[in-house]
Amino acid sequence: MSLSEIQSLRVAAALEHFAHRLQTLEHSILLKISVEVDAAPAQERSSLIKLVKECKQMSQEISHLCLEVEQTQSFSSLQFFSEKILTKIELENRKWTLMRQQQQIQEKTQDIKRLKFQLKMLALKVSAKKTLSEEQNLKLQYEQIQEEALQTGSLQEEELEFVKKQLGEEERAHTESQTFLLHQNQEVQKELHMREEQTKQKLNEKKQQLYDVCRKKTLALDKLMEMRRQFREMEQLVTEDKKEQQRLQEEQERVTAATKLQAWWRGCTVRRGLGPFRKTEDSGKDKKKKKKGKKK
Repeated sequence: MSLSEIQSLRVAAALEHFAHRLQTLEHSILLKISVEVDAAPAQERSSLIKLVKECKQMSQEISHLCLEVEQTQSFSSLQFFSEKILTKIELENRKWTLMRQQQQIQEKTQDIKRLKFQLKMLALKVSAKKTLSEEQNLKLQYEQIQEEALQTGSLQEEELEFVKKQLGEEERAHTESQTFLLHQNQEVQKELHMREEQTKQKLNEKKQQLYDVCRKKTLALDKLMEMRRQFREMEQLVTEDKKEQQRLQEEQERVTAATKLQAWWRGCTVRRGLGPFRKTEDSGKDKKKKKKGKKK
């Protein structure tokens, strides 16, 4: 919807006036909250803070609408703003209905509690009446029992005499059994003492045997240590003898090898005429002459 310039100015002025009124309302609410910080209840303070927020939001929407009217000379966002306000109102109505329903539920729960309390009181009254009737029944039963006791008094006296006789017999049997058990206990104690003496004697014998075995063991260990020492000495002698024999064998092998080498070298010198076995010139001439004389 488009407006003329004058209409748009009038609408803008009205909107600015309304926004100014909202700002003054917001300031007054804030002042009230700051003054009544501790005095006001929490629910009232929360509602006032919520009202301040709504005033701020409405003033923002109005300023936006005022700018739109001044610039475009139309108020198309007014419909959106009105729809938003209507939705808020609807939400508030729903909240209010929910609160009423909750209040009704609380009232019903209180009624249920009250009815339960009344029911408990009735149950207590009924139980009290029952206890009175039970007491009367108990009195009647007690009277009947007394009458029966009077009637059966003689029978109980006879039974008491019989029980006393049985008690005397049981006491006599108890004393006899006690004496018998004491005699048996003495015999058992004697036998136990005798067995203890026997076990002590056997234990001493076993200790002596153990001592003898330990002494023999120590002697055997000493003998074993001495034999081990002798064995080590003999083993050392055997190893030394083996080493000596090995040394002598090696020396003998070296001597035989040296003699063989000397014999071989002597043979080589003899065959080749080396050293003292070298052939001289005179001996060669004499040999030639001898050969010639033989030929003649």
